[in-house]
Amino acid sequence: MLLVTGALFISSKYVIDQVDPDAVALVFYYDKEIQRISLEDDGFHTVKGDLGDVVIEIKDGSVRVADEISPKNYCQTQGWVSHTNTPIVCLPNGIKIELRNNVDKEEDIIIR
Repeated sequence: MLLVTGALFISSKYVIDQVDPDAVALVFYYDKEIQRISLEDDGFHTVKGDLGDVVIEIKDGSVRVADEISPKNYCQTQGWVSHTNTPIVCLPNGIKIELRNNVDKEEDIIIR
């Protein structure tokens, strides 16, 4: 049982760490997608938040909030994110950044 548990843990870590070379950073203002940035597009990108501009930096397949205005700068201190399971959430500005692997614009799913 311990061997199976260990194997599952190691394999899940490997799957989580895999980021597609075509991955994108999706930037949301509350629940609305406002920008889609390729992780190959190194540089700075600015979006408007509730308290002012939020500067997003992309470098070597990772993303971070380089500069923003908020009471304790929590989203800026979160640092670099390179995993699809770790969003950057900046609640004072209403901005959320998620990494996603090779996706097209989401479509509605209709269940009948």
